[in-house]
Amino acid sequence: MYTRVEQTNILSRLVERLKLKSSTPAGAALYLSPVVLAVTDISTLLATAKTQQSTTVDLSGGAGGYVAVFTVPALKRWIILSWYRNATTASSSVSIKVAGVTSQRSAGGTGAEVGLDNAVLQASDSIGLAATGNVGDNARVMTIHYLEEDAY
Repeated sequence: MYTRVEQTNILSRLVERLKLKSSTPAGAALYLSPVVLAVTDISTLLATAKTQQSTTVDLSGGAGGYVAVFTVPALKRWIILSWYRNATTASSSVSIKVAGVTSQRSAGGTGAEVGLDNAVLQASDSIGLAATGNVGDNARVMTIHYLEEDAY
């Protein structure tokens, strides 16, 4: 009737994140009822909406290389909601880098791009642009709107 959960890591993270006082002794098994309840996403309630803009993005390096523009700080998590890249002289695109793997998020080109997103970035992950290799792209603009929350 009950599901035994022994992952004390989950419980300790929730206790820390929500500042709860544990009613279960440390190391004791936690029994959960198999009842499904509608809940609110507490992480969303604790997140802070933020906007960042960089006006000095240098894309003039080797064409096609990834240029990190914004990097998630330690102990934080970002949910990217939208991004903007201004027009470039040569073709560029928006990408994210998660755990060392780059994923292109836009079609690319020379025109300005705006995109809606829902990418979750952990500490040290980043969002950035593809370098163009053109000296005319040495001071480009990128703006992101995102939710920031503490990551434990």
